[in-house]
Amino acid sequence: MRLGACILAAILIAVPFHAGGQGFDSSQLPKLGDAGSGALSAQEQARIGRSIVGQLREAGALVEDPEIENYVRSVGQRLVAHSTRPEEHYEFFVVNDTGINAFALPGGYIGINIGLILASDTEAELAGVMAHEIAHVTQRHIARRIEDAQTTGLATLGAILAAILVGAQTGQGDIAAAGAMSAQALQARRQLSFSRAHEHEADRIGIRMMARAGYDPKGMADFFETLQQRHRHAGDDMVPEYLRTHPLTATRLTEARERAREYAIEPRESSRSYYLTRARLDAKTAGSPLRDLMPMIPSRMPANEVFMEQIQRYTDAMQDYFQGRSEQAAEKLAELVEESEDVIAYHRALADALMAQGKTDVALEHYSDALRLFPGNVALLEGQARILMDIGQPARAAEVFAEILNSNDAKPRHFRLRARAESEAGNTADSHYYLAHYNFAKGNLLQAMTQIRMAQTHPSVRMHRTARYNRLAEEIRIAWEQTPPAERQAQRERQ
Repeated sequence: MRLGACILAAILIAVPFHAGGQGFDSSQLPKLGDAGSGALSAQEQARIGRSIVGQLREAGALVEDPEIENYVRSVGQRLVAHSTRPEEHYEFFVVNDTGINAFALPGGYIGINIGLILASDTEAELAGVMAHEIAHVTQRHIARRIEDAQTTGLATLGAILAAILVGAQTGQGDIAAAGAMSAQALQARRQLSFSRAHEHEADRIGIRMMARAGYDPKGMADFFETLQQRHRHAGDDMVPEYLRTHPLTATRLTEARERAREYAIEPRESSRSYYLTRARLDAKTAGSPLRDLMPMIPSRMPANEVFMEQIQRYTDAMQDYFQGRSEQAAEKLAELVEESEDVIAYHRALADALMAQGKTDVALEHYSDALRLFPGNVALLEGQARILMDIGQPARAAEVFAEILNSNDAKPRHFRLRARAESEAGNTADSHYYLAHYNFAKGNLLQAMTQIRMAQTHPSVRMHRTARYNRLAEEIRIAWEQTPPAERQAQRERQ
């Protein structure tokens, strides 16, 4: 399933439909817009966004690589701190698709495709796209767009969404493709594209956000212009989804450049993390049939020649690793670690390459050494915990996962992994408890309720755990009561 279909589903899922195929009741549609005007509440928007991301995660559409996740989140949070609504919830995730796209969902969830990261030439260009999407959230464009779409073609939109979601949930990609490629789906995409007014506003707000965060505000216009030039003569089927859903005109591009000139920002070089992230993704997607036919190596390499040379060696090592040449990868990475001990990415990649050779003890020792240098780093902790699981030490792994879950970088998969560790350590009640957390984080409330009840009633439950189990059960119960009837029914049918 291509992510164009996923994103269409993500946009449309905010419009409730009956999954049983008994028609589309437009009278039950929520009103979307700004809070206080009969609009969908912030809590409801968060629920919708969380549910969409959960479905994308379940379909295997997200990149679950802690280094990449943390980098994108760091850029996003830096921008958010200078937005007009920094106090709201935002969550940034990377989509495992080489198509060039980015999108914002209700509740502050913002997705960035692998392809878009690789298509950028500088960190400022990537930040420009992210700032633009954050502005769509802060200006409530998503809610307004869906509200506008409610007045036309709702039954058609619901049918398309049903086809896409069935394809995603059952693995029948042909169903999703048929729905996404139909003329009706193309019409829906046009209806749900951002208006020119919204695009201009997101550009203006985003450029100001970039400048305040210290990014070169010209980055936004630079990326848009590069994208337009690369695909100027492309056929309809080759135009990036981002240009389809974010219409780009000469006037808009000119205005973006003029606004950027209003800010006296000294352009600075892209961060080391930007180049390392791109290098890892570049190596990971090399040879992929889905990768766009366009140059992926940035034209503006670091000015520091030593670091530029290291980036190339790191890219080569990652290509060796992803193509199964772990011994060669380990040799190159060991040299990089020795030269630059302060780069976490080198440490983690070396440990992974050692594991791929079956050198478990050496890899575990390397993770321990790296964590002494970088205590609390989630990428290193996750790698260490996975090795402990592999060598039959689930109790120690559970302790490591506990440290991850106490951090700000925890993801739903960490609840699932801790549940597995607790189960293998013989702590069945706790295993159910963390599975309940995992399903709750994904928005699968029925499964979450089932798991927490199993935790509460298991014979091995420890008395001092009861209060914690009960608190989670109450949170799930409240969330279920706030779930609209149509979605409750859809969850029951998926159960």
